[in-house]
Amino acid sequence: MGVFCDYISNLPDNVIERLLLEFPMKDGAKTSVLSTKWRYKWAAVPQLKFYDYIDEIPANYSIVNIIDHVLLLHIRPIHKFELSHTCVNNMLSFRDMDRWIFVLSSLRINAPNLRDFQFYGIFEDIVLKNTVLLSTVGIYLESLIKDDKSGRLTDFICSLPRIKELTMDTNLLKYLVRDNVPGDLPVQSTRLKFLSMLINFLSPKEILAALCMLRCAPNLHKLEIVVCNSAQASESVEEPKIDIFQGLDYLSSTFSHLEHVKINQVAGLKLELEFIEVLLASAAGLKDVTIELGIGYERSEIYKELLQFRRASPQAKIIYLDH
Repeated sequence: MGVFCDYISNLPDNVIERLLLEFPMKDGAKTSVLSTKWRYKWAAVPQLKFYDYIDEIPANYSIVNIIDHVLLLHIRPIHKFELSHTCVNNMLSFRDMDRWIFVLSSLRINAPNLRDFQFYGIFEDIVLKNTVLLSTVGIYLESLIKDDKSGRLTDFICSLPRIKELTMDTNLLKYLVRDNVPGDLPVQSTRLKFLSMLINFLSPKEILAALCMLRCAPNLHKLEIVVCNSAQASESVEEPKIDIFQGLDYLSSTFSHLEHVKINQVAGLKLELEFIEVLLASAAGLKDVTIELGIGYERSEIYKELLQFRRASPQAKIIYLDH
């Protein structure tokens, strides 16, 4: 009778790790019953992905308990942790997420090759370090962060030297400029091609912060603006007094590559229209500006205003989208 030789169990650890990474996590965990050598192999993989079997979880189990159990048994640093967006929306609480983030931070999450970072939720601070390859960032805060730190906008931009696509919601913009708005940033985001911002045009700081962001992006190709809270403006609300046209000549050189602009939820406030006027007067290569009106606003009055604005680009056209 021949002697059975277990070639797989005697493979180098890095090879076994690669094999386990190819399995869905539930199948990787099943390898623990193969032999004593395999009992904890699955607990050492550097990537945890909880999305490939969410729909298959039995009714008497919960994804929260499963993730807690996996993190409890894990014995090596975790380089990647992925969670189904559907799972986050339907089954988890912020308390669960906070607990896992605390555990993961103690396990030293390391992602020097991170290229895409998307975050939805609440956190106390934004610190991005050693992310030299990070090129796509989207941050959506559900509420304003409470702290007393300053200089956030400068630090935030300086931490993204290779950023190509950036999406910022209004709470992030408020957070970054809570104390002050720098006149100019010490760095230029020369790789930034796409910028999306939610702006409250009743907030002078947010408008100035948006202009500051634009000044540091000389190669911007596409700009998207979502007007936030303007639709709730009333006659009792005094619009802020700022000179949005200051430094117009400087913006002309900044917008030399800007071709496409889209502005959503336009209400026709004075500062909204002035912002659009600055874009039209500064972007010599502009091809189109798409204007989507907020619910309940008529095109006619806004259209009359926009027709009077000077256009640096003879080919620039304005496209209107009604609800």
